[in-house]
Amino acid sequence: DYPNQINNVLVFPGFGVPTAWAYKEWDARHSARLTAQGESAKDPPPSGAENDAFGGFYNGLEDLVFDAHPVLRRIKTAIRDAGADGALLSGSGSTVFGVFPDARAAQAAAAAVAAVEPGWRVYTAQGLTGAFE
Repeated sequence: DYPNQINNVLVFPGFGVPTAWAYKEWDARHSARLTAQGESAKDPPPSGAENDAFGGFYNGLEDLVFDAHPVLRRIKTAIRDAGADGALLSGSGSTVFGVFPDARAAQAAAAAVAAVEPGWRVYTAQGLTGAFE
């Protein structure tokens, strides 16, 4: 592990979620169009939103994508239950990721999440924050 390393678990359920569909759904549910200036999906989470904001991150598309694909909500729950510091839908989906404190925790979580549903494709990945010295 490096001091500025990010340890992730990524889960792909085996299907995609078209971005165009997600944006169209957003526009149908909200008075402000997602593609309009300001992109309101980037606003802070509304009170009571299912999304758990961590480190200032929030995905405004989660609620509508989870409504259409409940398995993604199940994946997010499995990642949280495996000890993630936070979990989010990536973009419009369908990959869901969780952030873990170290590589060992991410590897253990990946094994636990993979055991929930053998059809899910579960990966670990590391990244770095800031400059690497």
